[in-house]
Amino acid sequence: MVGVSFLWGSFRPVEKTRTGIWGVDIITGGGLPRGRNTLVYGGPGTGKTFFGMQFLINGASLYNEPGVMVSFEESRDNLLENFRLEDNLLEELIREDKIFIEDLSSLFGVESGDYTLDALFVRLEDAIERVNAKRIVIDKVDTLLSHFRKDMRDELVRLIKWLNGRGLTSIFTSGENPYGGATHGLEDYISDCVIHLKHQYRDYIGTRYMTIRKYRGSEHGLNEYPLLINSKGLSLFPITSLKLDYSVSHRIVSSGIPELDDILGGGFY
Repeated sequence: MVGVSFLWGSFRPVEKTRTGIWGVDIITGGGLPRGRNTLVYGGPGTGKTFFGMQFLINGASLYNEPGVMVSFEESRDNLLENFRLEDNLLEELIREDKIFIEDLSSLFGVESGDYTLDALFVRLEDAIERVNAKRIVIDKVDTLLSHFRKDMRDELVRLIKWLNGRGLTSIFTSGENPYGGATHGLEDYISDCVIHLKHQYRDYIGTRYMTIRKYRGSEHGLNEYPLLINSKGLSLFPITSLKLDYSVSHRIVSSGIPELDDILGGGFY
């Protein structure tokens, strides 16, 4: 019905965990859902692992929230080499037990078969307790799923509930299927927040973009936002902001035309 207004107050957004990634916390209204799961998916080279690792590094170094990186594809040595910082921050955070890398890349030399994720829960519990983790990234979760013959959806839901039950803010990364969604259709059922990263060419110019496909219980930006990855890390450019809360200047600037300034009361604001 047109013109009907609700009698109750505004909806209260979910509690957020800051990513510390410039621009991302703006378009998400404060960060990712705290104590819940976020899916970050996209094709090769779109920045999924980079997003997850920066989320952990910023959490441990800026917000006193230790984290765990669980890798099903990249080895620990490769991750350390790929994300080596000039100040050796990642290595320092690992030495201080603020970040732990659980390297599971060697588990899939043979087909796994029809099993549950019980063994994974044991490995994760040990890693989480090592650093008293508040954040966790499960990198390339689709690699895990592809090595099981049976449908692992129930097991994946169980894993998410297990992580949520421990108050962990989790990110799962996944590849993209040929039709534009996450591999195995993950975005349809597992996550409270779904982020799509893509690499697109327009007029022969390649640009990375980020889009928030879903965010339960929270307002969020709806556009495709340009994404930049360089030596300083990952940055997003929020073309539009969620809130019009910028301060307004009251400074008067002369137009340079005295007659016009008189009409305007001194000049332009």
